Amino acid sequence: MCSSDLLESGIKPAEAAASAGFEGTSAFHQQFLARTGLTPGAYAGLVVGNDVGNDAAREFVLHLPVGYRSREVLDFYGRDPLSVSERVFPHGLNKALLIDGQPSLIEISFHDTSAAIRVYGGSAFAAHRAAVRMLGIDSDAAGFERQFADDPLFGALFQRQRGLRIPLTPEPWEAVAWAIMGQQISLKAAVALRRELITALGSQHPGGLRAHPDARAVAELDVETLRKLKFSRSKAEYLIAAAQAVASGELPITSLRELSAKHSARLLSSVRGIGPWTIQYAFLRGFGFADCLPSGDAGLAQGLGRLTGERPDAPRIREMMSRFAPYRSLATYHVWTSLKGESNDAV
Repeated sequence: MCSSDLLESGIKPAEAAASAGFEGTSAFHQQFLARTGLTPGAYAGLVVGNDVGNDAAREFVLHLPVGYRSREVLDFYGRDPLSVSERVFPHGLNKALLIDGQPSLIEISFHDTSAAIRVYGGSAFAAHRAAVRMLGIDSDAAGFERQFADDPLFGALFQRQRGLRIPLTPEPWEAVAWAIMGQQISLKAAVALRRELITALGSQHPGGLRAHPDARAVAELDVETLRKLKFSRSKAEYLIAAAQAVASGELPITSLRELSAKHSARLLSSVRGIGPWTIQYAFLRGFGFADCLPSGDAGLAQGLGRLTGERPDAPRIREMMSRFAPYRSLATYHVWTSLKGESNDAV
């Protein structure tokens, strides 16, 4: 059981520190704060948020890492200006999502060194986990920068973008669905498909936004229903197949992060329509694996070409990026981010 699970179960911070293998509480507090944005005491206090009525907001404030960059979070969740699931503002965003099967709403407001979180509906602990994922707080930017800030080819880029972290989807299924919808089409076309899916199937929160449908809802569809939502036949078949694998438990999506990347990749690749790019993208955006490389990604090739003067093919991308192991996810995201403001399909 991890330290947050121990605190969630009601164990006091000092006892949780001992159970997690820390001799004292100071180091435990520091590590816990870095990974969750809350002190152990504040995290344990989230239980109070579970006692409020369903219509009341649950509120907490996350401490952000030094040099935190919020712009990339807003860019990621603002991919679709017509989105029915997210609303992005200059200093924050609203996101509808399912918590315990019910539509909930997370409001995030960025401040200098913190993010104020307000949640309507659902468990405060589940909302906290979703917020930490969305903000990429658990991404080891400091470790990456210590190791590669002086890289002869990309060091200058990494230093310009110091503090960059990878925003994740609130839960893994949303990233898997997005990766399937984004296969071999432009970003503009992919966000349109996603919008159609959420409009048709997403549960609406009283605030107006709709939550991304879970795998069980998509698994019950037939291909012709998705065809009416402008999906190609193959893309409809692939999305339904993945949803059915998740809904049936054949693909244990909530526990893949606990397995090795190789084992998880084998499980994902057993699902029709899920190939190497889809796996690596889902790993990067949905599961938070640190060492992913979507070597067939057009945006990655474009960014590397801009940095080196020659657009590489997939084998060359693997060769160029190999030296950034075990941080190839962050290295990839730095390259994607370098394309900001250009016409590209980095997603």
